Amino acid sequence: MPRSIRSTHEVAISSRSGWPFGYTRIMVTRRSNALKITLASCAIFWSSRLSNCCSSITPPTDSSALRRTSFISRPFCSRAHNIVDLMKNARKNLSRLSASEERRFVTEIRRSVRKGANFSDLVEEFEGQWAHDPHWKGWLLQELRRGARAESFEAHHHHEAKHKDTVVASQIFTPAWVADALATHCLEHVDAVRATCLDPCCGAGQMLFAWVRAKVSSGASVEDAVLSVRGVDLDPEAVALCREALAGMIRAEDKVVSAQIQAALHENIKVADGLEGAPKCDVVLMNPPYMGLRSMDEGMRARVKEHGEFGVDLYSAFIDHAQRQATAVVGVLAPQTIWFTQRFERARRSLLNDWHLDQFLHLGSGLFPGLNGEKSSAAAFVLSRTSSGTTEFYDLRSGKGEDKEARYESCQSARRSVEAFDEIPGAPLAHWLKDEEIALFSKYPALEEFFEVPGSQNKTGDNARFVRPVTEVFDELVPVWGLDGGNPEGRYRYYSKGGPYCPWWGNWDWAVDFSDEAKAFYRTNRTSNLMDESYLERNGLCYTDFGGRRFSARFMPKGVVFDMAGPAIFSRKDDDDELFALLVYLNSDLANRLLVAMNPSLHFQVRDVRALPVPPLTAEMARRGRSKVLSLSGAAQTYP
Repeated sequence: MPRSIRSTHEVAISSRSGWPFGYTRIMVTRRSNALKITLASCAIFWSSRLSNCCSSITPPTDSSALRRTSFISRPFCSRAHNIVDLMKNARKNLSRLSASEERRFVTEIRRSVRKGANFSDLVEEFEGQWAHDPHWKGWLLQELRRGARAESFEAHHHHEAKHKDTVVASQIFTPAWVADALATHCLEHVDAVRATCLDPCCGAGQMLFAWVRAKVSSGASVEDAVLSVRGVDLDPEAVALCREALAGMIRAEDKVVSAQIQAALHENIKVADGLEGAPKCDVVLMNPPYMGLRSMDEGMRARVKEHGEFGVDLYSAFIDHAQRQATAVVGVLAPQTIWFTQRFERARRSLLNDWHLDQFLHLGSGLFPGLNGEKSSAAAFVLSRTSSGTTEFYDLRSGKGEDKEARYESCQSARRSVEAFDEIPGAPLAHWLKDEEIALFSKYPALEEFFEVPGSQNKTGDNARFVRPVTEVFDELVPVWGLDGGNPEGRYRYYSKGGPYCPWWGNWDWAVDFSDEAKAFYRTNRTSNLMDESYLERNGLCYTDFGGRRFSARFMPKGVVFDMAGPAIFSRKDDDDELFALLVYLNSDLANRLLVAMNPSLHFQVRDVRALPVPPLTAEMARRGRSKVLSLSGAAQTYP
């Protein structure tokens, strides 16, 4: 797929109060060897729909006032001309920016929030006409709402508040190259001239723009392509942007947008609930909103749960709905979790039973600028009614957005049958595993057959009260093998609490109050849990739950308490040699690959560790593990 560059940009202007009131469009055209960039006056765009947050705004009425206005929500960056530089290679009409230019443009927008300079330089230097850019409107709308989105997540994570505005909290727009990849592949399964396309959560229209570009490339007229799309979204501002941008795609081809086309756009792109008010089409293309059940209010949670095995997240509910709205093909950009984690296993099997997974772009993290966490790890996929027998996999997990686009254009895909993954517990789409690695799951017994991995760890329910750095409570800390303490009868014990990547030995930085009073609290408090104290009498292993795809296990001497972030593993025979041998295997590349295959999220779940296939453990492995631990602990002379 050739890389293309979009021809126009739209930048939003805000008043000094910090809220958007309008936008200026910047048109890029070619004139021999020079690039001509023209600006026109500002038009009022946001209306009374934002009155609750910008009722005090008074738009500027003259050119001098325009020059004093600020870019986005704070003064425009002094590097504003860098945005102009980004457009020097722009192509006209229906082209778009590359991922690297997208990222640089968004970076400049964000810098403008922090660095000050007015907009006068650009206004004085360039004059001209208005022009449309169908893609950047969405990015700019997203960035304008970035502060409100951050406030919503801050309230949710630190005060357990539910998201008040689903639109703002879940508004993350689609990188253009991903939308193009999905649209192009979906179009291969339908009549390129007659097919219609729905986006039930269209936002500012990124997926629909890609569909129009794909249809025009296949020979359709731009008018017919624009009229073939249907879009639904709860956000009135985004819907208005989408309608206008689609009309702009027609104007960009020097065509007239008739009153009939305008009326059709208002009918086809409308404000409605995508889970209810979306029409049926040949193709559904979407980047659905992401939101887990615990983040929703009661009403939304009840609606999402109506989607059965798909009622785990808002995005999976949209996928379920898309199955019913598409007659031929579904193309989706969504978190990768639906294809890998246990809680989506039933939904995953349902999709693969009813549809053929035709193409799978495993994008991983780094696709969305500034977005982190489990849901930033994404996958784009195409489901079709017709089967080719195998799935085309693209492994694009490494790098940022621009790296992923370049790799997609240049890398070789791999074709595999999804049935091959049935041997892996939960049937995750671990397409990077070799066939011989997948075979290990049926060849060797699971870890839990010979080792115990307790699912009930210690939980204080109030870490600020009961957990302390070792250095603060050393005089009341119970010593164990390899770790000093100041009082064998003390109230504090060493606490396995995860920590950074640290194989073999280490991360003994925390102590937990394990006095009778503290244990009584853990036993009775509803948000606490007291671990089985018999584990204190056994040597074991522990590991970091939050590993980010790098598993690390450590020897854990008897007398240590472990919590959910640092789960433990014990030999069923209480055989230390068996523990040391297992430790060597757990810290191997093979074990890491198999664990990540079962759950390529940020956490290593107890159930996945239990299901890990374990090859025969040898005396040589035990010797190596013991040597590593004794060397790093510095306590070889005292080991029993």
